[in-house]
Amino acid sequence: MRRRHHADLHLFAQSYCAAHVEGLPLDRAACVQELRQLIHPRHRRAGFLGDRDNIRDVVEMRMGDKDMGRASDSCVVLVLGQRLLKINKFDSAAEVYEAVGYFEKAIEAYSLCQKWDRALECAQQVRPHEVQSMLVAKIQEQKKSMLIQGGKFNKLVEGGDMSGLEMLCQRGQWEECLGLAEKQGGEVLNTYLMKFAKTYLQQGQFKETARVLVRYGCPAIQQILPVYKTIAVEVLAMDNTVELAVLKDMLQKLIENLEVQVEQSNPIFVEFYRYLVITHLLTMKSECQKQGLTSVSAKLTSCLLRYTKEIRADKAYFDAGTACRNAGLNDSAFIYFNRYIDLYDAIDDPDNAGGMDNTEFEQTDVPSPFEIPLPEKNIISPEERDQIRDWVLEINMDGSVGQSLPQRRCEHCGTETYECGLACHNCQAQWEPCIITGLPCVKSNAVHCKICNKGAIREHWNDFIAATMHCPWCKSMQTQY
Repeated sequence: MRRRHHADLHLFAQSYCAAHVEGLPLDRAACVQELRQLIHPRHRRAGFLGDRDNIRDVVEMRMGDKDMGRASDSCVVLVLGQRLLKINKFDSAAEVYEAVGYFEKAIEAYSLCQKWDRALECAQQVRPHEVQSMLVAKIQEQKKSMLIQGGKFNKLVEGGDMSGLEMLCQRGQWEECLGLAEKQGGEVLNTYLMKFAKTYLQQGQFKETARVLVRYGCPAIQQILPVYKTIAVEVLAMDNTVELAVLKDMLQKLIENLEVQVEQSNPIFVEFYRYLVITHLLTMKSECQKQGLTSVSAKLTSCLLRYTKEIRADKAYFDAGTACRNAGLNDSAFIYFNRYIDLYDAIDDPDNAGGMDNTEFEQTDVPSPFEIPLPEKNIISPEERDQIRDWVLEINMDGSVGQSLPQRRCEHCGTETYECGLACHNCQAQWEPCIITGLPCVKSNAVHCKICNKGAIREHWNDFIAATMHCPWCKSMQTQY
C-alpha cells in the first residue's frame, strides 16, 4: 500500500507539471481533490483540508503523514519541485520547498523569480545563525546584481544601498541620480550635487550647472560655495544674455539662502551680492537696448566700468563709449573710447601695454587698467578700431569735448565727486546702486519698489517703468513716481 501511494503521488506530480508545460489551465480545486484521495485515509476526516486551494498546503499536509515515511515524502517534494523549476514555475517550486522546510532550495527558487523578500524570510528561518547570515548576504548580493543588470538603480537606493547613486553618477545619469539623492535627504543630495558640478564645470557647462543648482534650491553650504563662484566668474566674463539670465536666477536663490544664515556684512554675503548686482546690471543692459532707452543705457554702461575686474574690460569700455555717443554724451564717449583704443593695442601687443594714462579715472571707483585682466583677442576688427580712433581724433580736434568725467556734489560733505561712483572719494560716504542704471541712489533722487524695496533714480525708474511696467529686480508690476 505504501509503495502504491508513493507511485500515485509521483504520477500526480508528473501530471501537474505536464499541464504547466502544455500551457493547460489548472483547476486548483480539482488538483486538491485529486491529491486528497492520495493522502492517508485517516487524514481525510471532514474539514482537514478545509477550503485550501494551494498546492503548497496540500504538499505540506502530505509531509505531515508520518505513516508514509520521511524519505518517500522528501522524494515526492524533490520531484515536484524539480519539475516545476524545469517549466519555469519558480514561485510554485519555492512554495513547495518552503512548506516542507527546504529553505535553501526555496531561496534559490525565490531568487530565480526575484521574490527577494520571500527569499529573505526563508533565510531568517535557517539555523545556525552563521549559515543564516551567509544566506542573507548571498540573497542581497544576488538582488543587487540583478538590479544592476536590469538598470534598476532606483530600487537599490530605495532599499538603502547608496552604491546605486555611485553607479548612476559614473554612468552620467545625473537627472536620475540627483532625483534619487534628493529623496535621501539634504546631506546626500549635496554630496551628489558637488560631484555633478565638478563634472560639468570641467566640461565648461556653466549654464547647465547653474540650472541644476537652481532646481535643487542652491544650498548655501561651505563646500559648494566655490562652485557658485566659478560659475559666476566664468559667466560674467562671457557676457552672454542667456547664460546671464540663468546666473541671475542662481545668485538670487543663493542670496535668499545666505540671508537667513549670515549677516549682510559677512564677507561671503558681500561677495556673492556683488556678483548678483553685476549680473543684474548686465541683464539690464540688454533690456534697455531692447527697449530703446538710450539715456538709461548710457548711464548703465558707464556704471558697469566699476566692475571691469569681473567683466570683460575692453567690451565694457566699447559698450560705454558707444552708448554715450548715441546719447550725445560726447565728453564721456571720448574718454571711454580713448581707453578702449589703449586696451585694444595692449591686447594686440601685451609686451608694450604699460604706457596707459589713468588720469581721467583717478578718484573714481573704476579699476586701473593695470589691475584688470586682458583677453587674448579683440572683439572688433582693425578697420572698426580705426573708425573709432578717427572719431576720437576728429572730436578732439574740434575742441568740443572736455577732458573729465561727469561729477556730482556729495550730499554728505559737499565735495564734487565722480557721478557714477558708489563712494565719495573725499568723505568715503557710500550709496547703494540704482537697480536700473547702477548710479548711486542719493536720497534726493531715489525712489523704491513697493514690493522688493530696491532703490532707483526717479528719472530712470520712470523711463524703465513706462517701457516695461515692472520692477527690474523682482518683476512685480509697478507704476511711475
